[in-house]
Amino acid sequence: QRLLGLPTPHYMHLPVAVNDAGEKLSKQTLAAPVDAAQPVATLVRALKFLRLHPPAQLMECEVAAVLDWAVRNWTTRELAGQRSLPAGRVLIPASPVAGDVSGIPEWPARRK
Repeated sequence: QRLLGLPTPHYMHLPVAVNDAGEKLSKQTLAAPVDAAQPVATLVRALKFLRLHPPAQLMECEVAAVLDWAVRNWTTRELAGQRSLPAGRVLIPASPVAGDVSGIPEWPARRK
């Protein structure tokens, strides 16, 4: 980059999601897969894991609107220096029919 006269980007490592035992979420540790059937709820959970504070109204939006909100509100302020973060119920729903999950109404989300 320097040889090409391009600016050097700022890099940051995102924290690893870990389970209650401190193991990274992976197939090896038998972590549940990402729920692709509920993309909005999954994205909102990921935003909460990354210490953003998405408004509840995003649960009623399409994926593009959630991603747009995420880009406009991205900050690393609360992630600086974090090597890992517990996934807890933010990324791992207790069950697909549980009630309130970390402030996200109704799992799975009912969309209009």
